[in-house]
Amino acid sequence: DITERREAEEKLRESEKKYRGILENMMEGYYEVDLRGNLTFMNDYFCKTIGYSKEKLLGKNYRTLYDENSSKELLKMFSQLYKTENPLPHTNYAKLITSKGKELFLEGILNLIYDIEGNKVGFFGLIRDIVERTEAEHKLKESEKKYREILENIKEGYFESDLMGNYTFVNNHLCKILGYTNEELLGKNYQGLKTKRHLKRRLNCLTNFIKMRFPLLLFMKDRW
Repeated sequence: DITERREAEEKLRESEKKYRGILENMMEGYYEVDLRGNLTFMNDYFCKTIGYSKEKLLGKNYRTLYDENSSKELLKMFSQLYKTENPLPHTNYAKLITSKGKELFLEGILNLIYDIEGNKVGFFGLIRDIVERTEAEHKLKESEKKYREILENIKEGYFESDLMGNYTFVNNHLCKILGYTNEELLGKNYQGLKTKRHLKRRLNCLTNFIKMRFPLLLFMKDRW
């Protein structure tokens, strides 16, 4: 029946149009290659990430975009995926050279593309530039280091705890006040440093301490 076939083809085109629209609006680079590694489709974000237009990328082999070592590693990954049919998660990294010669360090996933009969016809992948993330993580570490140094030099006892009341950070002045070392306090529950009269309040006591800032009695190591 020609009518049914045309309707099926129309539905397929609509489905593909919707699918392509979703891919085009992703904030990750998406690409597809045939079994030889030649690019057959990529979204705008992929082009933006590596600095090439779609016209220059279509038909180009993916290996020409990467440095020699990354190209060899990726070939191994594609071969492994083809044999095992097990998707490769965000654990593979590669170095890519953009159109302007800039080096990008990418992480991504790989998976197979099958036709309607279940035959392997290509691969698809997602890539993400991790340089910005790495730089952000470095800045965060530097900021935290500076923050810790400030806390270590204030003349007041300072501590941080998890929601169960276990110490996750204490400064030197708190250790000096209580007579414990940093190692002795970290991981210790604050209730172990409270008097028996206050122990019954448990976690609620800590909550009120945070909200209302009322005094909290603690045992100094050598006082009792």
